[in-house]
Amino acid sequence: MKITDFLVCDDIRHEIGGKMTLVGIYNDFVILKEKQDVKLPMTFRLGIYARIKMENSEETIPDAFDFEFSQGDNHGVAVSKCKIMIKDNPSSFALTVMFGNFPIKSEEKVKFKIRFYKSDVQLCELEPDYTMNVNIRDNVKKS
Repeated sequence: MKITDFLVCDDIRHEIGGKMTLVGIYNDFVILKEKQDVKLPMTFRLGIYARIKMENSEETIPDAFDFEFSQGDNHGVAVSKCKIMIKDNPSSFALTVMFGNFPIKSEEKVKFKIRFYKSDVQLCELEPDYTMNVNIRDNVKKS
């Protein structure tokens, strides 16, 4: 398996007919406009869309995955394991995850990993070619 697309956004909506709408797609940085006295750590809403390509038809199809993200010295903050419902033998599939409270500890880069499982046995771990820079700005208007 390999990651062909990895997008970070504000929201993901599942539409009729199997389509998805990604709202507020970020490049490689996130600017958070907060009150002047914001204290870290803080959280914000974040969606992740990942398209995974099966590299050959003999590859084991996973039945679960989890995300791990790290920021600075804070390694290994993982999301609990999620089930995947994949029908037949697809050449690719998409994962979407919404974090209602994505944790930010500092203005350091955030890195991501995705682990795939079959019957609780880890199949592989993939790292997207993507890091998210975080910038927190004062949202108070100056007079």
